[in-house]
Amino acid sequence: ANVGSGHMIPTGVPNREVVLQVDARRAAGTVLHQEKSYRKVLVGADGKPLLLDYEAFLFARAVLSDNRIGPKESRRETFRFNTEPGERVEVSATAVYQYMPLVIDRRPMVVTLASDSRTSGK
Repeated sequence: ANVGSGHMIPTGVPNREVVLQVDARRAAGTVLHQEKSYRKVLVGADGKPLLLDYEAFLFARAVLSDNRIGPKESRRETFRFNTEPGERVEVSATAVYQYMPLVIDRRPMVVTLASDSRTSGK
């Protein structure tokens, strides 16, 4: 849910994204992982996604996709994992903000926004 801002999340340069990471930890110790990204993707005249900030500012011709979360908007996502009926599974979800600016070299900026965990089964 985007409850605290008056703009799309993430905002700013299109190469910023929020990633919802969901892990299902099975009793046997294996971890099943899925994720969903929220971002705006711009393309150049050739239709290819622009991956660097300066490319987005100088060469953007169209929006390929935009699934960012709007102000006061809530989303409910469904993730399905193959587990045995009644199996004890701990599911955790973490929302992280990711941005990889090109200053001197590419270094990722990753900030955990929220995290939660629940256990089901025996």
